[in-house]
Amino acid sequence: MYEIENYDHNCMTIDHNTGILVKFKGSRHRKPVVKIPRGVTAIGPRAFANSHRFTGVIIPETVTSIKSAAFRNCPYLTRIKIPGSVKYIKEKAFELCENLRDVTIEEGVQSIGDLAFSECGSLTAVDLPDSIEYIGMEAFSACKGLRSFRIPKGVCDLKDTRLLDVPWIERVEIDEDNASYVLRDGVLFSRDLSYLLYYPKRKQDEVYTVPGTVRTIGRFAFASNKYLREVILEDGVTRIMEGAFENCTYLTFVTIPPSVTDMGYMVFLGAVGAGNKNWRYPGLDIYDSIGKIIRTLNSIGTEEGVVIRGRKDSTAYEYAEKNGLYFIEMQ
Repeated sequence: MYEIENYDHNCMTIDHNTGILVKFKGSRHRKPVVKIPRGVTAIGPRAFANSHRFTGVIIPETVTSIKSAAFRNCPYLTRIKIPGSVKYIKEKAFELCENLRDVTIEEGVQSIGDLAFSECGSLTAVDLPDSIEYIGMEAFSACKGLRSFRIPKGVCDLKDTRLLDVPWIERVEIDEDNASYVLRDGVLFSRDLSYLLYYPKRKQDEVYTVPGTVRTIGRFAFASNKYLREVILEDGVTRIMEGAFENCTYLTFVTIPPSVTDMGYMVFLGAVGAGNKNWRYPGLDIYDSIGKIIRTLNSIGTEEGVVIRGRKDSTAYEYAEKNGLYFIEMQ
C-alpha cells in the first residue's frame, strides 16, 4: 500500500496498491495546471488522454514512469516538466498534443518510446539530457516546429533515424562524446565507422562510395533513396543486411567486393533502376569483382530487374542462386 498525498478523489483515480494514477477525471472547475500528488509511482496508460481540462501538469519526483498514451491528444497542454525520477517515457505518451511547446526533460530520464512526442506541431525545441539511452521509432515525427535536434552522448539505441530525413529539421547533431554513433556527411555510422546504419532518403548524391572502414551495411540502410545511381562498396565489407537497397528505384550499379560473405533477405527488392524513363532496358547491375560495367537487360526474378555479375565462387553467385536472380558469370 502506497502513501499518497491528499488529493481530490473526484478529480483522479489512483490505485493505492501500485501507486499508479489510473485516470484523470477532470474537476468541476477548469484548472490550468494539474498537480499530481506525491506518492504516485506511475502515470498509467491513457490516464489523461483526450482531456481538454488543463494546460500544464506538475509531476512529483516519486513518479518513475509515464505509460503509453498517458497524455495522448491533450490539445490544451502547453508545457510539461519531466523530473529525473522518471526513467521511461513510453510509446505515444504525448502524441497529438498539438499545442505542447515547452518540454523540459531532466537528467535521469533514460528512454523515450516510439511516437512519444509525435505530431506535437508547436514544439520548437527539445533539449535531451545526457542520461537518455534510447530514442524510439518516430519519437518526434511530424513535429514541424523543430529546427534542430541534438542526440546526446548517452544514446546507445537510436531507432528514430528518420530524424535525419525530416525536411523542416535543418540541423541534426550527435554529441561529440557519444560512444555509439557518429555522422559523416549526413550518413549515420557506428562510432568506429564499421557499421553503416542509415543513408538519408533525401540525400541527393548520385554516386556514393562506402568508406573502407565499413564491415556491415545495416537493415534498410539505403532503402527508398530516389537519387542514388551508383553505390560502390570497398573491399572489407563482409555483410549486407536485409533490404539494404530496397526501393532505390534509380539505382543502376552496385559494386560488391569479394570480401562480402553474407547477404540478407531481399537486399535489392524494388531496386530496378526504373526511375529513368529514357532507359530502354532499365535494370540493375551488381558486380562482385573488378571489370567494366556494362548495361544489361531487364530480368525477372524475386527482385525484378536485378542482374548479378560475378564469379561462380562468390557470395553474389550464391545470393543469385538462392533468390532466383539472373546471373552472368565474369571471367
